[in-house]
Amino acid sequence: MTPQDSSTAQDAGRLAAWMEVYSGGLFATVAGIAQLPLSKPHPDVEGIDWLVGTRSPLGIQLKSSYACHFNKKGTLQFKVKPNWVASWHRQSVPPRLVLYLLERMEPDQWCERTDGGEFHRVVPYWAVLDRSVSVPSVRIERVNRFTPETLAQWAIEIEQGMGGLP
Repeated sequence: MTPQDSSTAQDAGRLAAWMEVYSGGLFATVAGIAQLPLSKPHPDVEGIDWLVGTRSPLGIQLKSSYACHFNKKGTLQFKVKPNWVASWHRQSVPPRLVLYLLERMEPDQWCERTDGGEFHRVVPYWAVLDRSVSVPSVRIERVNRFTPETLAQWAIEIEQGMGGLP
């Protein structure tokens, strides 16, 4: 490994850590807007980052990327790990993946604050992680934009016993 390779690996690791913190903060904000309580699974559950505090807690897997892109048909394939898929399949309510697509830039440029408000250079999408999901990837549709209304609708569906399926 050359010094340049090492520096590039360090930069990628630093950027990945910032993306995790940023996406967690954005998700917590959306849950707050939707007036839904959040918790972290305890003990830790592989492939689940958050639980949305409904009667049957909804597991959420958060991911962020600057390398994923939609194809001409409006879908993208997000690579998943076998242990995540196994964990998702054990959940009584199918969890959700929320994927934040970021621009590849310095983390301090992802959010711009002006007199008009905050502007985030990120677009979140979602997918249901039901038993049809398998390795190597999850299919995400461009029409599945994640919003506070999305999260509130999932909570309503689960409360009504619909399993959270859209």
